[in-house]
Amino acid sequence: MGLSMDEQKAVERFKTDVVEPSMTQLVILDFYADWCGPCKAIAPMLEKVAAEYADKGVVLKKIDVDEEKFIAAQF
Repeated sequence: MGLSMDEQKAVERFKTDVVEPSMTQLVILDFYADWCGPCKAIAPMLEKVAAEYADKGVVLKKIDVDEEKFIAAQF
């Protein structure tokens, strides 16, 4: 059984937003939820690290686990 259309779109977004940039940059991938206290606590630290190393090609990509359930489940 193949992927649903929504799952295919999620995979394409992930490829475009995360996989392709990771070919030339270090990607910090943050799986988060708006309701998650620990996610909110660590977010400023991840943003700071990404900003401090942006000139070295580090980028922060965020995946909302409530919006991207299929992608989050793969990890």
